[in-house]
Amino acid sequence: MNKKNIIMQNIKNIPFIFIGIVSIIFGLVMLWDTVILPLYKMNTWVKTTGEVVGYEKKSSSKIDDSGNSEQVDGYIAVIDYKIKDATNEVHLEMNNTPEIGTKYELYYNPKDDKDYILGGVNYLNLLFITNLIIGTWIIKENLLRTFKNRKDNKINNSLVNSGLQAIGKIDRIERSKDGFYQVVVKILMDNGEYHEYKSDKHKIIKDRLNIIGKKVSVYFDKNDYQKYYVDINNIK
Repeated sequence: MNKKNIIMQNIKNIPFIFIGIVSIIFGLVMLWDTVILPLYKMNTWVKTTGEVVGYEKKSSSKIDDSGNSEQVDGYIAVIDYKIKDATNEVHLEMNNTPEIGTKYELYYNPKDDKDYILGGVNYLNLLFITNLIIGTWIIKENLLRTFKNRKDNKINNSLVNSGLQAIGKIDRIERSKDGFYQVVVKILMDNGEYHEYKSDKHKIIKDRLNIIGKKVSVYFDKNDYQKYYVDINNIK
């Protein structure tokens, strides 16, 4: 694989690495905001109980799939919670009619009793961990692919510069389950038998339907014929 191809493959990896980084950052931010920070407040703030003492109806317009406007009813529950001898009032938006007397667990900031959160954590938000996992996997796969390309290129260049050269004919093109192509080359050995050698995997092989039967160079390690490189950059 020539240097230009290596550079092009590594450039193609960059957008996926960027997507992975964005996924990790988004997952971390959302996990902190919706799970870690609420759990921290629940363990360090003052716990109390709030009770629904009333509610207000709130209507808003919504555009349906047909482009028509429809009224959607919502509710704002009025919740009282006591702090020592004082009572604070908070408002909570709801989709359904609040039931008077319903109690909620609240945690308020001891330094500012009007700063509060409702008790409980929506653990569905742990799905943001999926973003972390996906982002980490994307970065790992593309970084590994980048380093592998560099390593393979170094080995292949060494074989081309100091290895033994043989000329073979392209017998067929094989496609792996992961969607990559490999050129299969047959070489007539000294004992009269043909041996097959496969190229590195490539996402795209130009004119793959028209190169069957054409000649290519195969380079071998002088000390280990199992180490070889099929140079499909110079098909004749």
